[in-house]
Amino acid sequence: SDPGRDPAKRVNEDASGYVETKHGHLAVVCDGMGGHMSGRAASQTAVRAILECAREGEATSSAATVLRESIKRAGVAVYEAGGTSTGELRPGSTCVAVLLHERGAEIAHLGDSRAYLVRSGQISRLTRDHSMVQAMIDSGVLDPEQAARHPEANKITRALGISPQPEVDLRPESLEARSGDTFVLCTDGLTDLVDDAEILATVQRRLPT
Repeated sequence: SDPGRDPAKRVNEDASGYVETKHGHLAVVCDGMGGHMSGRAASQTAVRAILECAREGEATSSAATVLRESIKRAGVAVYEAGGTSTGELRPGSTCVAVLLHERGAEIAHLGDSRAYLVRSGQISRLTRDHSMVQAMIDSGVLDPEQAARHPEANKITRALGISPQPEVDLRPESLEARSGDTFVLCTDGLTDLVDDAEILATVQRRLPT
């Protein structure tokens, strides 16, 4: 992860983590917002809370339940960290997570951080952005090319920390995982600049042959 070359964005507000739990392998990526230091703290708080909650998850709970509850706890943690801050100064964070287990994979997210699946030489997006432009695409107001250039392209409609009870988007069923599958978790810092075809090409170059 890298903050990029924009002088106004020299602080890296992304955070990521991985932990092996009794429910499987959990990978998380978060992208903070709310000002440089607030955003960085929000994403780090979110990742830490998700990993800790997942490690503590009841063995009798399903993997999907553990993932959802872990992200909800992170939402509470980020919200409480914001104290009395309001508006754009309030810390928040996007989130995307994959919990891989012997029966498949659970995928959850909020905001515009994404999960992709690379399988058999093809790439498919597993998440749908919670953003203003995605809502306009869904309603037929914009096409994807127009959305990429829209002035409100980075305005999201869901995030951790905005309210004490985040609305987590969790895949309704486990995704079947196959040998050779690659999951890519990323923030808009990548997808604003790199299209899906480039992501696929990069993954293919880095995969062992």
